[in-house]
Amino acid sequence: MADSGDFQPLFPEERVRGPLLEQAAELVVQCHRLPAAERVTDEGDEPFLPGAWRSRQVAAGRHVAPKPEEVEGLLVAFAAFFLETCLDQARFMSGKLDLAGLRDRLADLLTWLAAHPWQLGSEKSVIKPDALEALHYVAMAGPVERARFMAMTGLPERTARRLLASLLDWGLLTSPSTRAPVNFAAPLASLRFLFPRLWPEAEVDAE
Repeated sequence: MADSGDFQPLFPEERVRGPLLEQAAELVVQCHRLPAAERVTDEGDEPFLPGAWRSRQVAAGRHVAPKPEEVEGLLVAFAAFFLETCLDQARFMSGKLDLAGLRDRLADLLTWLAAHPWQLGSEKSVIKPDALEALHYVAMAGPVERARFMAMTGLPERTARRLLASLLDWGLLTSPSTRAPVNFAAPLASLRFLFPRLWPEAEVDAE
């Protein structure tokens, strides 16, 4: 059986492996489907796969045509490499998103917004820490009715309405209409609080 190391990226320091995976998938699929009778030879005896992929590999001195009996092992090795890459990326993103700590970061964002009110129509924005539980619930569970969101804050109706309007205006909540349920959103300005260091653009914009 082929070693999964055969499919290691040419530049392991690069985390983006899209082009590599596309080339490896193309090679494996063609090897698996191309009948032996349809194979052509390179300089008389070495089988190869036709197409742009082979041309690039030959030019770079990396062309290797697997033998028919090696195809199954290559498929298994590639599948193992592909799945391990998916798991690696899932672990990477899970660590970066850190959803377990999202509630605390939402609290930090609400504190910052409350300290930096903005003009909203004829009044100033209203942001209160009472919105935390409702906001965290929407972020984790999905859209909720406006009346339910306001009730979850525990604030008087007028204050809750101004709070909701402020969150919609800033972009932390979205809604397709003035009566539709509200959903959680993460505008660029919020990313340095909610997912710090995950998007460098958010840090640059904040500076």
